[in-house]
Amino acid sequence: LAEAGPILLIGAVSPIYESFPNFRLVDYCSSTGQLLGYQVYWANLTAEKLEWKLGYDLLQTYPSLQRTSGGLTQGDFTELATSLAKGGEEWQTYTNWYKTLLPNDLMTCNTRADLARDSCIRQYLCALTISNSSTFEECAAAYLAESVEDLNVSIEDNEYWTKARNRHWNRVA
Repeated sequence: LAEAGPILLIGAVSPIYESFPNFRLVDYCSSTGQLLGYQVYWANLTAEKLEWKLGYDLLQTYPSLQRTSGGLTQGDFTELATSLAKGGEEWQTYTNWYKTLLPNDLMTCNTRADLARDSCIRQYLCALTISNSSTFEECAAAYLAESVEDLNVSIEDNEYWTKARNRHWNRVA
């Protein structure tokens, strides 16, 4: 799967998800269909006049993707996820654009001490590194075991999911 194309989640054109509307203009190779990059355009709904403007260019914004030759692959985005896991400048940029420059849960990771920040980021990275359902389930199961093992409730118990959800929201709040 290293040569497969990545799954790209995008923001909403509608502000229904509490973000400024945005869309991507995708660059791809017409003969292979391979992703070459994209640009994100967005509109500030608090401005007097609705105006779409360039938010960022993928390759200019994320240095870890600049090393690619030809089209972008799942392997390139896995490398980006590795960079994001370090919590540096690329993570800060990612969190800023996650809800198109509006405050969001991922930004709270940046305000925590090292260990808590790393844990907060890891919680999110399972979704960035999936290449198939079994990989995602392994990642999610590892996080689930790490984060809820001391809940003292069996997974079959109805309270398990409530306690696990509450623990997650307390960690990212």
